[in-house]
Order: sequence, then structure tokens, then C-alpha cells
Amino acid sequence: MRRSVDAFSSEAEVGRVISPSTVLQEDFMDQQEAYEMLCKSGFTTSEIERLERLRKDYAEKEHYQPSADQRRLEFARWLVTTGRLTEQIA
Repeated sequence: MRRSVDAFSSEAEVGRVISPSTVLQEDFMDQQEAYEMLCKSGFTTSEIERLERLRKDYAEKEHYQPSADQRRLEFARWLVTTGRLTEQIA
């Protein structure tokens, strides 16, 4: 179970247990509001669907992207394996 820890929540909501179905319902409401806003702004249904796919793909890509520290370690490993970085003093 997850607990709500939002800086903007009222004191009554602090410590409130949020069920997975509540999270899904809130996410659905956010998507519905975004859809309605885009429709009012003149986007077509197909454009909205493409934006949704783009957002989903970007979120997935960001989730699997290695951290800056991980990339630095991989670069250092590459330097060592290619002989560009050694323990010898030049």
C-alpha cells in the first residue's frame, strides 16, 4: 500500500492510504481532463492519440535510461578495456 505524502495536501489527507484502484481512477480522470482540454483546443482525435502514444513512449524510454553515474562508469570501463586508461603514469 502507498501513503499519500504530498506537500500540498491538507492535514486531513496526510497519512491517507491510497488504494491502487484510487490511483487508477485519478489517472483516468487526469487523462479525461487532458483529452477534453485538447479537444477544446482544436486537436483531432487522431492527434490526441498520437500525443498519448508519444507521452507513453517517452515515459518508458526515460524509465529505462541509465543514470549519469551509470553512463560514467560504462565510459570508464570502456577506457580501461580499450587501453586508453591505465594505471601507468605517462
